[in-house]
Amino acid sequence: MVHAETPQDTFAQIVAALIPPGDVGSMWKDLDAVEQIRWQPLPPTMLSTPLPGGAMFSRDGVATIAGRRVAVKAAGTRSTVTNVYFRNQGEAIGEDTVLAALTHRGLALQPARCPIRPSPAASDKWWTIKETGSSPNWFYSQTSCKGVKCEAFALFFVAPPPMTPEERKLYTDHCVGGGGR
Repeated sequence: MVHAETPQDTFAQIVAALIPPGDVGSMWKDLDAVEQIRWQPLPPTMLSTPLPGGAMFSRDGVATIAGRRVAVKAAGTRSTVTNVYFRNQGEAIGEDTVLAALTHRGLALQPARCPIRPSPAASDKWWTIKETGSSPNWFYSQTSCKGVKCEAFALFFVAPPPMTPEERKLYTDHCVGGGGR
């Protein structure tokens, strides 16, 4: 396997490797095939309270992306992975460069949840992400964490959680050209 050279290419390679083939969900052991991530040993940890998306099991890992360490958390049910979260606390890879690298890898991205108006409070973005022959999944990007610049991404193998009333004031599911209505 040829290794990607830039952080965004490496990240796109990781995301593509995590997307389950066809309509088959990802099993916990499937995560170990992604060579750039070092995962905690199986089985996944059972949580005492569910994560915001409802997952009751998780498995932590660390991705190595162009020499950077990025925290990774997979979440899901006892047998399947439903979400994979990435938190980059180092130098930003960049949302635009990540999206371009994912597209360059052949992944189709379509805006799925967009800010109604650009604002610092509405920095989260959602896309459907699809590889040829696979079911659509969802890709998430966050560039502001409670008003502080940050970089987080997530890959969802199930529909994203419904928006809260507060989020409905900031976002729409009816994206037009990558933005809101």
